[in-house]
Amino acid sequence: NKFTKSVFSRAHFCNHISLHWFTEARAHKFDPLASDRCRCCQLDVAETTDHILQCPNRDTIHSTFFTEFLDLMREKEILNDIVRLFEAGIDIAILTPLRCYYDDTYTDDDDIMTDERVTTILTDETIREDRQEAFKQQTRMGWTKIFMGFFTSSWCTST
Repeated sequence: NKFTKSVFSRAHFCNHISLHWFTEARAHKFDPLASDRCRCCQLDVAETTDHILQCPNRDTIHSTFFTEFLDLMREKEILNDIVRLFEAGIDIAILTPLRCYYDDTYTDDDDIMTDERVTTILTDETIREDRQEAFKQQTRMGWTKIFMGFFTSSWCTST
């Protein structure tokens, strides 16, 4: 098992599963003397996981990993329309306005459709319905969550 080779890899795996990534906001929670502000930008905002995904000073890093992710998907011969859905989802996660997640309890289909990027995908007749449904469910669950390994199970049946 690759996650149990060292104490560091086990800690990384546990942080990944429990969403306890170390951010300034998280450090501030445990030590009120530590600042919760992002050190990378001058926006004077709390450094949360969502802010890290949109911090303007991290655009180069985001672009690099985004390109590597899409190259990997193409290398593994993932179908073009699925790659297109993931490109749109990553745009939703990284580009402003931040749409981190939707919750079925508070957000219905009409509210999801207010995002033009979502509307474009869900009204495209060239994309199969099961793939549109997977995209919709991932949008509700949150595209930022794919960076932590949380994918909707609908992707399994739509490939």
